[in-house]
Amino acid sequence: MSKPRHRGFLSHLRPPPARGHYVQQVLRTLLAVVISASSFAQGGANAAESQWEVVRESDEMDDSAFVSVATLSEQPVKVFLAHAQAVLAIRCTTKLGEAPSLSVGLAVTKGTMEDDVVRVRFDDDPPDVTTWLIATTKKAYFAPNTDAVLARLRRAKTLRVEFKPFGADRVIARFRVDGLDTKLSALRDCLPQ
Repeated sequence: MSKPRHRGFLSHLRPPPARGHYVQQVLRTLLAVVISASSFAQGGANAAESQWEVVRESDEMDDSAFVSVATLSEQPVKVFLAHAQAVLAIRCTTKLGEAPSLSVGLAVTKGTMEDDVVRVRFDDDPPDVTTWLIATTKKAYFAPNTDAVLARLRRAKTLRVEFKPFGADRVIARFRVDGLDTKLSALRDCLPQ
C-alpha cells in the first residue's frame, strides 16, 4: 500500500469566534478541515485530472479520527507577491462521545484570505455568492452548508471558487471534481444514510 503524497492537517487552525452553542459546535467540526496544502502540493499530483486523494489521521490525545478527501486546483492562483496552489478538502471528524461531523474547506499553499465573500460555480450553472467562514489564521475557508455543497459536488464535473487573498485581486481556483463518488466510502461515518 502506497503512502499518500500529502499528509497532515493544519491542526493549529482556530475557527472564528462563535456565537451560541450550535455555532460553536459547528465551528469545532471545522477546526481542522483543511489539509496541509503545502505538503499536498509538493506531492506532485497532476491537477489537470480529477485526483481525489484520501488522507487518514488521528489525534493522539483523544483518539479522534479524521478522514479527508482532497484535490488540488487545476492551476495556481495569484496571492500576495506569489502564486499558490488551492486545495479543496472534504473532512469527516469522529470524536469520542460526539456525532460524526462533515465539513468542506478551501485553502491555499501560501498567503491568507482577506474577504469572506466567496463566489462558487458548479459546471455551467450560474454562480452563487455566499459568505464562507474564515479560519482565525485566515489561511482557509469553510463552506457554511456542507450537505448542500457536497450534494452539488457529487453531481458536478467542475467547480470554480472565486475569493480574495490578502493583498491581491480576487482570484478563481478551478477544480476537476468528477470521480468524487469513488472516494466517498472513506467518509461513510459522516455521510447521511
